[in-house]
Amino acid sequence: DDEYQDFKEMEKLENDIYGINTYEGDILKSYEFKKLGNLGELFAFEHFKNFKNVIFTAKELGNGFGFDIYFQNDIENITYENLIEVKTTTNLENDDYFSLSKNEYNVMINTLKEENVNYYICRLFFNKENGKFSSYLLNLDDDNTLRSLNYENDNLEYELHKETEQHYTFKRKQKTLKY
Repeated sequence: DDEYQDFKEMEKLENDIYGINTYEGDILKSYEFKKLGNLGELFAFEHFKNFKNVIFTAKELGNGFGFDIYFQNDIENITYENLIEVKTTTNLENDDYFSLSKNEYNVMINTLKEENVNYYICRLFFNKENGKFSSYLLNLDDDNTLRSLNYENDNLEYELHKETEQHYTFKRKQKTLKY
């Protein structure tokens, strides 16, 4: 269909721009992942859209910034910049992982050095049976663990599992989730 053809052309364009294959293996499976990722980004944007100066960077400005959504919020007369990278899956099982591109990882690490700038991973689990998302906001802490900021599920943690030249893969440490 036309949407799939557009996807293939966009993959080729991103490959030409970034010099790497943005998908591995089966392009049809990559297309399904991309559709799920777009759905997750839209879900997250809807959640954050009422904050100050929200930009859906992935849609309005394109990929390559290292995050999908930008917004500001004020706490005690201090303005904070927030960078949100959305990672969506249908995998509700214990063998849960996600990857950050080298650029996404570097942006996350560099924000640790900045005052009043936060980088979050918005981890979304899509339940195919009921069509609903479970969402968790993750933040990198001092021991290099991504931990959930959600009070009802504060045990969701990811640790760096594998590092390659192009990607950093994080694997879930804790095995229990509340849905």
